[in-house]
Amino acid sequence: MRVLVVEDDPLIRDMVVDALQDEGFEVLQAADGREDLSWCRQRAAAVLVTDVVLPGGIDGWQIAESCREHHPDLHVIYTTGFSPV
Repeated sequence: MRVLVVEDDPLIRDMVVDALQDEGFEVLQAADGREDLSWCRQRAAAVLVTDVVLPGGIDGWQIAESCREHHPDLHVIYTTGFSPV
């Protein structure tokens, strides 16, 4: 199964990618929403793991919404390092 990881922090992205690869997943990665959208148009992954807060004017919610326009059955996992508490 192919997973697309969108995370702007390279250390966190590398950790998530390594963990998924260790579990046998094929992993694509993007550092921002614009890079991710090109993968989504290609229906490149079955699962999207996206940070909610991203630079570049496109957040994780918008990425998922846009990807689901091209791939309605895409599974999405949202992550964030920020908490309102």
